[in-house]
Amino acid sequence: MRVAALVRSVNAGALAPVAGLRRPSGIHKQPVDRIEVRDPGPKRGGLGSGVVGDAIYSRKHHGGQTQAVYAVAREELDWWGAQLDRDLADGMFGENLTTSGIDVDAAEVGEQWRVGATLLEVCGPRVPCATFAKHLGEPRWVRRFTEHGRTGAYLAVREPGVIEPGDPIDVVHRPGHGLTVPMFFRACSSATRASTAARTALASLFWTSATRAVTSFCTAVNRFCTSATASRTTSTARSVTPTLARTGLSASVLMSNLAVAMSFSFWWGVVMPVGWRRAR
Repeated sequence: MRVAALVRSVNAGALAPVAGLRRPSGIHKQPVDRIEVRDPGPKRGGLGSGVVGDAIYSRKHHGGQTQAVYAVAREELDWWGAQLDRDLADGMFGENLTTSGIDVDAAEVGEQWRVGATLLEVCGPRVPCATFAKHLGEPRWVRRFTEHGRTGAYLAVREPGVIEPGDPIDVVHRPGHGLTVPMFFRACSSATRASTAARTALASLFWTSATRAVTSFCTAVNRFCTSATASRTTSTARSVTPTLARTGLSASVLMSNLAVAMSFSFWWGVVMPVGWRRAR
């Protein structure tokens, strides 16, 4: 019998000291009754966390649109608990959503989840850091976590709202390109050589996004020119706004595809070659 995919716990935290670090951190997450999620905007100048009231200290590495909410499967916490011979409470990895019944790490980049009244989109993996290692207090933690490769997923908030424990998680869109969160993590990690499957999936996603962006742009320009030609006899003040409206240009769709294409261009052309050289 299939187990229902649910939110087991929603977690948030305030800034607090971490043993071994000189600065505080927001990694200490505790279960709460509910959380309100929204698009926090860009890392620089934005609101930080996608969870209202959740603290982030280092906005250079955390928060922003593509790291708005962090999800980890309860099953993954249980696996690590057995490996470490200790109990790991919900929120122990600093996650905002502790899930059950869904394999978070099997999600594809760009996959969308309906969680309660919200819509969340899978953006990529969590990269382990020194703060995470100090928080767990486990030796060689960054390396062990990296080698395991199941990091949980960062999510963007496409539709804001409130999330509570027990809310169902429904996968409403799966891109089908095959680039899962662990595959993305392995491909972009400087500690490992990207596999052929990972490189192929990254290339496929890049070209798909780039093609969609260019196609959207060309279609919009064509519609604009056609509408502008038909509107030449009307006054500029009265025709410009309707003409733009008739183009059907979706700025969010266009910019989203351009952003994905540019991001993967960076990873493909800069980060991954550096990682390959270090792995040799």
